[in-house]
Amino acid sequence: TGRLQELARCVAWSPDGAHLAVGFVGGFLGVYDSKSMLRLAWHHRTSETIGVVKYSPNGRQLAAGSHENHIDLYDVKQNYHFRKRLTGHSSYVMKIDWSVDSKLLVSNCGAYEILYWDAIKGCCVRASRDSTESDT
Repeated sequence: TGRLQELARCVAWSPDGAHLAVGFVGGFLGVYDSKSMLRLAWHHRTSETIGVVKYSPNGRQLAAGSHENHIDLYDVKQNYHFRKRLTGHSSYVMKIDWSVDSKLLVSNCGAYEILYWDAIKGCCVRASRDSTESDT
């Protein structure tokens, strides 16, 4: 406990501060108790780097963006059970953000695509490719 065994790439705190999600270079996703650093969940659903992780504002979902051009959604309340894979980017996922109500997700990638997702249904609802818009 207290020491990560893989090379970490990104981290995110759960909204209540109880959990710490960590994306690793080898494609692993780990979730830890923030006080004890005991591992609560461990997934290896991709072989490429997990470059970004982000909890939904309501704390019910965790999104993990990979260098394999997709985002995996996990159900926090069901012990981080894998829920859905969001595909559509043509390059590695760089950033993820949630709407305040936790229903929509926006992501951008290395090809400057901006995709908007219905996080409940797990489908893309809008796409944009604009270097000016992607810089904001």
